[in-house]
Amino acid sequence: MRTWRFVARGAVLAAGLSISQASLAAVPAHTPGTVCLAPTLWCYLPPPPAQVGAPCYCATTYGNVPGRVG
Repeated sequence: MRTWRFVARGAVLAAGLSISQASLAAVPAHTPGTVCLAPTLWCYLPPPPAQVGAPCYCATTYGNVPGRVG
């Protein structure tokens, strides 16, 4: 049972990394700390620039999507 959980978590992590890498390609040139990078989308943050890597979120019509400042 433990092995199955380990494999499943690894697959989810690999899928998440591939999605986030694909979404990073669509982000325009920006000043560091001014965008929030979520797994499937990105959004601009209000000024002033935030600490890169800090948690953030993008507001959507379906609710907030968590991400990291980029």
